[in-house]
Amino acid sequence: MNLIAIGIIVLIVLIILLVVKRRASSSTPHGEGRQEQPPATEDEVRCLRELLTQINDRLTALESGQRITAPPPQPIPTSTAQSQEAVPIPATGVPPRKGKLARVKEREWEQILGGSWLARIGVFALIIGAGFFLKFAFDNNWIGPTGRVILGLIVGLAMLGLGYYWQRRYPILTRVLSGGGIAILYLSIFASFAIYDLIHIYVAIAFLLLVSVASAALALRYNSMALAIIGILGAFIAPFILGAFGARGPEAGEAGRAIQLLAYVIVVNIGVLILSTFRNWRWFTLLALGCSLITFGAWYGEFDRDIGVTTAEIGITIIFLIFVGATTFFHIVWRRVPQAFDYALMLINAGAYFGISLGLLSDDFRVWMGSFVLVLALFYGALAYVTL
Repeated sequence: MNLIAIGIIVLIVLIILLVVKRRASSSTPHGEGRQEQPPATEDEVRCLRELLTQINDRLTALESGQRITAPPPQPIPTSTAQSQEAVPIPATGVPPRKGKLARVKEREWEQILGGSWLARIGVFALIIGAGFFLKFAFDNNWIGPTGRVILGLIVGLAMLGLGYYWQRRYPILTRVLSGGGIAILYLSIFASFAIYDLIHIYVAIAFLLLVSVASAALALRYNSMALAIIGILGAFIAPFILGAFGARGPEAGEAGRAIQLLAYVIVVNIGVLILSTFRNWRWFTLLALGCSLITFGAWYGEFDRDIGVTTAEIGITIIFLIFVGATTFFHIVWRRVPQAFDYALMLINAGAYFGISLGLLSDDFRVWMGSFVLVLALFYGALAYVTL
């Protein structure tokens, strides 16, 4: 088995040598010799030759130890020998080509700033502008409630379709269009049940969950953290644009609207959980956690007189558990070692949950706060045991 393994390694090294040689010969004009071969290629060839020599020596030793007759060496063609002798071996290190590296880095920054971020900022501004325009049109009754929702659904699906159609030709535009379409779908479905009361809350939650799964699937397919960020920003900005935290209605209906908003935030975070299980996009998770905490703060500030402390604590506990999974499932499922940023996300989630819960429960449940801290410690102890 050792001889077979070494023979396979020798074959792989020979193939690499042939590939390097062919690339070097194809990059050299016919009228020129090997003197103008790039220094990096010469260094690689030298290292491969040394490695091949060591492998041949070990193979010869193994063959002699097991009394295996080695095949006679193959003669080297004259042209190949001459070409090998003509290859100079540099005695010093390869000098860095600063001019070329600078040009490459300059092109990368031009692509990032000109091709990627400007497109993303432009479509994100377009989404916000379209939201405010539709809000203005809705306030002036230019479009009825049903027409508004249908229009939003059509535009969102159209953007997703165009993004899928152009995914190979315009990859950056594809991600931006898909993120904008996801955000508009979130906005339209949210408006249909929280603003206009056109569909039941459970139907709306099912549609929102479907959009969350679709957003995660598209981000995975395109392998784009930017698409995920655009979608999550649009999802959390939608309630603020539509005035969900604005003018208060009849007191009897405020508690129901509060539950609907909380359910919306939880469903959006389920999409974050799904995506974070397959991709460790730390900035996306941090942004989603920050948006969730800000939205929960705005939600509680708006509806604190209409809901009980128990409802608020259940809501923040669900959000906390979702982000416990979002910051740990990837490492547990795929057996990856967390980095400093990952530990920071776990600490932020735990600290925010503890602080918010302390603020919610300190007045009515002060005598139970020690038990709450003990339960939280036991929870993290159980999580540590599972990961161990």
